[in-house]
Amino acid sequence: MLDEDRQKGKGKQTDEEEEDDNLAPKMCDLRLIDFAHSDWHSERQEQDPDLVKGFDNIIDILYQCLKIQRQEKL
Repeated sequence: MLDEDRQKGKGKQTDEEEEDDNLAPKMCDLRLIDFAHSDWHSERQEQDPDLVKGFDNIIDILYQCLKIQRQEKL
């Protein structure tokens, strides 16, 4: 959980959160996944399937963001 999420859970807004309330909504919220226990070895016949799935998912998400940007002319 991010610090920002923890702060929201406490029910008390910080000055930064109050400023965020006045901003336009985010187009997307990108969160990174820790791949510390994933590995990639070029000599393998098959790679870590979860790592490959993660790469495929982020590529799909980025394409979706680009599609929305084009549709809304952002």
